[in-house]
Amino acid sequence: MEFHSMLLRSPYWDEMVSAISQVPGYKAPSYERARTTLLDNEKDRVRKSLQVFSEKWEAHGVAVVSDGWTSLKNQSLINILPSNCLGSMFLYAHDFSAVEKSGKNISDFLLTAIEGIGPSNVVQVITDNAANCKAAGQEVEQAYKHIFWSPCMVHTLNLIFKDLAREFFWMKETYTSGKDIVKYITNHSQALSIFRSHSKLELLKVAKTRFASHYITLKRLLVVREALLQTVVSNAWRSWTDALVDEESGKLSARVKIDVMSDAFWDSVRIVLSMTKPIYKMIKFTDQEGPLIGEVYEPMYNMLGEINDNLQGTENCEEIYQKVHQFVCTRWGKMMNVKLHSLAYALTPKYYDSEYLKLPAPGGFKRVTQDQDNEVVDDAMKGMEKMAGGDLELRDLLREQFVRFVTKKGRFGSPLASREARNPKMSILEWWRFHGGDTPELRTLAIKVLSQSITTSSAERAWSTYSYILNVKRNRLNAARADTLVYIHSNLRLLSRLTGSYKDGPHRKWDINPEIPLIDDSAVRMEDMRWENLDDPLQLVTSDVPLPPLRPQPVAIRPPQPSLPSLTMLDTATTSSSPCDAPLPARFTRQQGIPDFVRGGGRGIRGRGRRGSSRVEPSHTKGKRKFT
Repeated sequence: MEFHSMLLRSPYWDEMVSAISQVPGYKAPSYERARTTLLDNEKDRVRKSLQVFSEKWEAHGVAVVSDGWTSLKNQSLINILPSNCLGSMFLYAHDFSAVEKSGKNISDFLLTAIEGIGPSNVVQVITDNAANCKAAGQEVEQAYKHIFWSPCMVHTLNLIFKDLAREFFWMKETYTSGKDIVKYITNHSQALSIFRSHSKLELLKVAKTRFASHYITLKRLLVVREALLQTVVSNAWRSWTDALVDEESGKLSARVKIDVMSDAFWDSVRIVLSMTKPIYKMIKFTDQEGPLIGEVYEPMYNMLGEINDNLQGTENCEEIYQKVHQFVCTRWGKMMNVKLHSLAYALTPKYYDSEYLKLPAPGGFKRVTQDQDNEVVDDAMKGMEKMAGGDLELRDLLREQFVRFVTKKGRFGSPLASREARNPKMSILEWWRFHGGDTPELRTLAIKVLSQSITTSSAERAWSTYSYILNVKRNRLNAARADTLVYIHSNLRLLSRLTGSYKDGPHRKWDINPEIPLIDDSAVRMEDMRWENLDDPLQLVTSDVPLPPLRPQPVAIRPPQPSLPSLTMLDTATTSSSPCDAPLPARFTRQQGIPDFVRGGGRGIRGRGRRGSSRVEPSHTKGKRKFT
């Protein structure tokens, strides 16, 4: 149904119907001709149409994006997509079923792709964070000195989620309890029917293939908390559970009721969401295509600052924050290509703007320009030298021009350049085209660097197309024909996205199903919000209606817990405020699955509405903004 709805909204469907209607007595081609001659002709036509995309590789550079997948026929496939700010073009997928997926074999596969695209056009290779992919990336860097290997940014952030769950046992147990509630209700039709009678929203299951899905699941649980409470205390629920014959089901239903009625569980959910919301926002921001590489470094600082802010009012918040800071820095240093990200950050003009530097930064950090951060400058210069290769004259010239850019000499210092640097309607690439004329060599490098992708999302989405084409009912397709169908389908979507009617017109975002139930809004709205900066007032998580105060309910299964003040929903209007004003839970035991060291400090979160509260700045980060 999802595929059919996209098909009917497709501009190519309208073109086909219109063309057929203009030819009276049109006779459809035979099955054999459609799957051979016409299919090959269509692939050639699409390839020629993609020249408008490939012709810009020299100016914008490309990232060779690659990802692996196992098909319905247990074929181990690895694909190749050249990607930059214009989009991602599917080239092909190779069957690795009979080949060991070692670093050497993967690197040979990537090197062949680079040679086909043109080594001078390639800026970086992006894969996932697996050890064999990292080894392959190092082989590529050895073969071509000017090419960077970068792991997927979204994968890296998702690994931070996993690090936190391993470090804080109560976080993992909260995830488990929340997942069990959702699983139990959705897997029992009677329980689901009772819940739906109290809630217009559905519960969301944890998806293995979706990043930060645990956050999404817990967020929805908190939104429907009142409905869950009404469900487990209803007469219908009591009658149904009393009639359960299976002893194990009875125990599970009792456990679900205990968790739903437990103030301790909901306090733990609130703390987990408060800690991980900045990471989730960062994942949603980076999980997209487009020129975002210059927008990563500063938001990473802001992410840490927001976590610091959200932990205020929590006892031992400095200890917790230091561990979070350590995990973020470790992943950033080990996984990400710091030189390329630092270079992109150093070439982003809005972060030099005096008006931007005056804005308050989350976590109490002081905003500074990139040239005042020695770590950023050193890594940026290393990245610049890598891209310049062995041309010493070009290296010196680029450094001189970079100084002109940083010190705002010439056209860089004009009032127009400063105003347009902070204009959200002007892209960073347009800014460099208009204002980088005094430094043509630096402008060329800046456009190449800032056009780069940061994730393997485009390669992963190609597998969704494969799953449409190679499914249970069409599992006899050979690999070559399936590859051709995916090539045509994916690249027709790319060509459509380059047209004006895709963004505004009757075929607006036709390839996104608006009926997909997401945690925040429709799929189309989520796609729109992908392009919104994290600093914008409108956040990636839409505002929620605050829940009414929760009245303590007696539970026959165990003695009722002391009631807590009213809990409000996560505050999504601002990024620095914490989710609620209620004091954090008293000491909990490990058996209850709640942290025994996360305790209320007796002050509101960040001292909201109170005087004398202060922000925690761990000694090792105070006054600094370094990922060390």
